[in-house]
Amino acid sequence: MYPFPPADGKRQQISIFRDFAPTALQIYWYMEERCVSQPFLSAVQDDRHRIKAFLAKCISKRTSRTMRATGRSGLDGRPEMELDYLTLTGLHGLTLRISDIYSLLGFIITETEPYPENPGETTAQKDANHLAILAHYTKWIDILANSGWWNGTDSFPSSTCIMWVRTAVNSAEGTFIPMAVFPNLSGSHKYEALHLQQQNIQGFINGLKINGVSPRVLEGVASHFGHCAEILALLYMLDPLTASQCFLRGAAAETAPLHAAKIYDPEQFRKKMKKACANCQYMLRRINEKMGKRAGDSNALQYYDMVHHKSFVPPGPEVCARRACPNQAWSNYECSWCRVTWYCSSNCKKLDAPEHDKICVGARWKKCNACGNPGKSFCGGCQKVEGRIPAMYCQRACQVTHWPKHKAWCENRFNVGGPPGM
Repeated sequence: MYPFPPADGKRQQISIFRDFAPTALQIYWYMEERCVSQPFLSAVQDDRHRIKAFLAKCISKRTSRTMRATGRSGLDGRPEMELDYLTLTGLHGLTLRISDIYSLLGFIITETEPYPENPGETTAQKDANHLAILAHYTKWIDILANSGWWNGTDSFPSSTCIMWVRTAVNSAEGTFIPMAVFPNLSGSHKYEALHLQQQNIQGFINGLKINGVSPRVLEGVASHFGHCAEILALLYMLDPLTASQCFLRGAAAETAPLHAAKIYDPEQFRKKMKKACANCQYMLRRINEKMGKRAGDSNALQYYDMVHHKSFVPPGPEVCARRACPNQAWSNYECSWCRVTWYCSSNCKKLDAPEHDKICVGARWKKCNACGNPGKSFCGGCQKVEGRIPAMYCQRACQVTHWPKHKAWCENRFNVGGPPGM
């Protein structure tokens, strides 16, 4: 099923502000028409052609992501392939690598339908309107995902996110900046896309280092930095040079509950939203560390979670985690396994290790991957991959015995986090 234009050449125009349940064909036409006619791409004609070609290729291949040849040959002599992606530019000039139709839809909506300025509107009213936009976007994704265009192996985003920013200038309300709506990672070649997303993160602020092993992985959830819907929205919204002047407001929602919805019900939609996860909170904390403080010693980046109506920036502990020490803690002396426990010095960190290991959520990674006894050495192959927790073994015999099970996972360079079974 390929979305050819209607015979009479007329297309019903839709908008994220009013159309809750258009057809998949209308959404496709919306993306195609806006990438051609809207001014956001007028300066770069090639972008228009690349977006249209990307859309057409995905539809013809019946997948939300596709692969392309690099022009090089692999070790086996076959043409080397890589994930097909578009390099586009965000609000503040940041390069975004977008590799699926759902993220491209979010980018087009964000660029071509900015939230209209209304000086008489309160922040609460704007929050309510942004949540309505998120609901519409979430429904559009569900419509595309269940349109029959994709093959049976292509999954779709489980959650979506909206963020908007107001700057602390001119008035109590501040100056409002357009919103950003994006989904989490989805579809085939998910781990290749995760690698691109982590490149986006590393390029956000010069020197900002985000460990590929996320708090959610350490909690036993297979969700790494870059999976979350909030990441692309965060990167789009924040100018690394002036983000410390901004108050970021956002919310995330699950996509599945809107599948059967015919109209937008604000109360029902609010019940399906979810708060910022541990990965996003960790990201905000790291950004704050990099940016420093505002005047008055408040956090640089202020985030308001519209789901729980709560302002927060996840802080690090102020006091050293070793009970006998009253000194201030520092992030460069955090536990490298759980990354939520901080110390004032390497000496305190070492002294507290016997007690901390009893409660550390990452302590299970220290066990032998084969027998469960305390580990002593890492897998050398795992150690070569950035963002991966290496498999551990108590002795050489265990490593040799376990290799047939570990090999396939270890040799995939896109696997990050901890290996299966840890």
